[in-house]
Parts: sequence; C-alpha cells; structure tokens
Amino acid sequence: MPSGARKALLALASVTLTLVVAEAALRAIDYPKTGKSGWRGGPPSEVNQLGFRGQRIAYADGDLVVVLLGDSQVASDSVPPAQMPEQRLQAHLASVLPGRRVKVFTLGSGGYGTDQEYLALQEYFKKYRADLVLLWITLSNDVWNNVFPTHWPRNGAPKPTFYLRDGRLIGPHQAMGQDVPRLKLRALLYGVWPPDPDGEWEKRLPAPYQPLERYDGPVDRMWQDQWDQDAPLARDEDLDNEKTNLNLGLKPRSPRTLYGLDLTRALFTESRKLAEKNGAAFGLIAHGLGPRGAPVHPRLVSPDQDEVVRVLKGKYYRVSNTQFWANVDYMTRGFPFFFLQIKVKDWRVSPRDGHMNAAAIDQVCADLARDVAPLVARSSTAGSTTP
Repeated sequence: MPSGARKALLALASVTLTLVVAEAALRAIDYPKTGKSGWRGGPPSEVNQLGFRGQRIAYADGDLVVVLLGDSQVASDSVPPAQMPEQRLQAHLASVLPGRRVKVFTLGSGGYGTDQEYLALQEYFKKYRADLVLLWITLSNDVWNNVFPTHWPRNGAPKPTFYLRDGRLIGPHQAMGQDVPRLKLRALLYGVWPPDPDGEWEKRLPAPYQPLERYDGPVDRMWQDQWDQDAPLARDEDLDNEKTNLNLGLKPRSPRTLYGLDLTRALFTESRKLAEKNGAAFGLIAHGLGPRGAPVHPRLVSPDQDEVVRVLKGKYYRVSNTQFWANVDYMTRGFPFFFLQIKVKDWRVSPRDGHMNAAAIDQVCADLARDVAPLVARSSTAGSTTP
C-alpha cells in the first residue's frame, strides 16, 4: 500500500476511534439527556393515576363509567379542574340519566393524536373498566398528528407513531416513554447538524399536496399577510409536507391527506375494537363554531365562502370548505359521530388562546350529554368491579 494511502487510512481509523470513544463516554454520562417518546401532562396535584390531568380514577359497582379521550381540549389546562370537560359532562350526564351515578375520566394531553390516545386507552383497560369511550377529535390537527413521528412544529418532541403498510396498521415505532435513540455527538451539534426525523419518516409517505405555480384568477392574501406579519403559528404551518392545520381544506385531496385519513380511520377502528372488547360503547366527538358543514377554521375559508385561492410565497393553494367536510365525512364514516356546535358568543379562553373557555365547555358538554345518553341509558355493569 502506498505510504500516502496508508497515512490516510490510519488518520481515518484514528478519527473513527476518537468519535466512537467520545460517543461512548457521552452515553455513559447520558449527556445531552436522553429524550423520551411521548408525554403526559398536568400539575402533580391535578393528574389521575395514569398521569393525565383529571380526577382520580375511582368508581363503585353500578357506576356509569365514561372515558374521555382527546388532546388539549379534554385536558383544558386554562380552566380549573371543576370546569374541565370530564366534570361538566359528568354533571350533565347525571342530570339526563336520573338515578345513575356517573364518573367521567380523562385520557389525553396537549398535542395528542389518535395514536397516543389509543395507547392511553390500552393502558387504561389493563386496570379499569368503562361503559362508554368518547374520542374527541380536533379536526384541524389530529390527522397530521397521526401522520408524523414528532409534535409541532417540524421535528418537535418525539412520539409513538403508527403507519399503514398495504392497508394494515403497523406500530407504534416507539413505545410510550421509551428512550429515543439519538447520537449524542449529533445532539451536541444540533445547531449545525440538526436531526430530521420528520424528513426521514416522509420517505415512507405518499406525495403531499402540490400547489399551483401560477393562477390568473382572484387571489386572497391572508396567508401571505400573516406570514409577513409573523402572526402566531403562521410560519410553523408546513404546507410543503402537510404538517399543517390547514391540510384538510386543500383541494384536491392529496395522496398524503388520503393516507392520513386512512391511518386515522384505522386508529379509530382499533380504539373501537378495544372499547367493545372491554364492554364499552364507542363514539367520536368534534366541535366547531357553526353547524356541521359550516366553515370551522377562519384560516381556511370565511363564513360566507366555500372556496378560495390563497397565495403564499409565490405559490397558490385552492382551499375548499366542501373538501374539508368531505374529508371529515370520509374519516368518520361508520362511527357514531357527534358534532358539537359552540353557541356561546365569547367562547375563547383569550384572544391568543383558541381553546374553549369554561362557558363554552359547559354548553357543549350539556349538548353532548343529551346526544350520547341513548348509548349508555341501558348499559350493563354486571360483573363490574371497583378499582
């Protein structure tokens, strides 16, 4: 071997050995700290036995037990515990089912998709029972929550994620609470060599929505104006890969959106099977400002529109309320689905917090109790046990 080649090989071996030793040393002291897949939430004084914000899981034989699955809407961090959806639904169900003792328990945390909700339900049924499981969908983000292996925005906190292979549900690729494998050296170099789990995951996904490069008709500049003003969330909406709260309104439906809808349906199906296996009825919930079919997201179309073309960074996006609801109907078809219209005028927590406030929570839970009462009015608790 020529001396130059031999020197280069020795140098490469030396660098490789140094990197291996450095990586081993960093792992030995766990620096930077190893991350976990998935999360739970809530102050320690306000969480149940499974680590979710809500009342303690305790019931007696004969109690009607309802599980409320969801994300930040069911956790409702901005209202006191007594005003959370579980408490208001519990009170309203008791009023429409006289003579029944009712308990409602929360499973879910901010940023959850159907994947983490399904895993939480699996954990719940290892110890507890239920007569009814209600999965509260957030129409603007649950589909992309399920598609990607991280939270918002791009490459956010890691989480367990399922995927479809030949129509079959596979996964999750990580367990809840699992250490997330990551090179420590790369973590140290995050600023110049950031990991890209979303980009790696995208290799298995169908093609995203393709905007128009040119459009000669009337164009709405809302998205561009919000981008220019750096409005909240505007620059985190990743339209290029459909990790966006706007994806269900994009027309035509992309292969990636269809994949996300099919994945979400598969997770709904497994959640329902799990509930029914454990003797519980199952239903889906969603909420919005107008009646079902009306625009639900002002950044998609306004109440007096059905379709609009928006421009952002020189690309044109056709957005359709009809397409949005076609996607919702496709996703929920075959499941009991209760759409809750927010009727309270001042319904937001604050101008910068779009979650429902206590008044809106109470109103939709009163409506929900009336809607779901037939599902549980004749439920049997024979053989039930107290945890």
